[in-house]
Amino acid sequence: MKIIFKNDGLVCILTASNEALETMPLEEIAAQAIPKDVKYFIVDPATFPDAPTEAWELSDDGRITVNQNKVDEINRRNFRSLTRRQFKLTLLENDLLQTVEDAIAVIEDVKLRTRLQIEYTETEKFERQSESVKYMLSLMSLTEDQADEMWLQAMTF
Repeated sequence: MKIIFKNDGLVCILTASNEALETMPLEEIAAQAIPKDVKYFIVDPATFPDAPTEAWELSDDGRITVNQNKVDEINRRNFRSLTRRQFKLTLLENDLLQTVEDAIAVIEDVKLRTRLQIEYTETEKFERQSESVKYMLSLMSLTEDQADEMWLQAMTF
């Protein structure tokens, strides 16, 4: 059994050592390890969701649910960066190369347009979660799922 509780909005898991369990019950370990005003639950780890704990949410009755938006965000952070070649070939394969170049060229804010042109033409690595990549993807009106699919496709080039 494990002890779970919320700390600063995150679900935390407390595991008692075998030595500690030999000398005191799990409830006593929880009472000593967790601040007095924090609600905790003793849970069978077999019931834990198959998702990163960062995406877990703990209800007031001790149920753990998974926030799928957080899972998607975590997965995006773990995407490999793309080379300029991979990024542009993927845009070409999806008939978006000219679209993104045209969209950047007509951005009214001169500083933003210049920044994105530099990012687009000069960067050697494109990061999925970078602000410039997110902006470029929005120029193409792609959903996050579509962008993720294209990113995975690009990693095969």
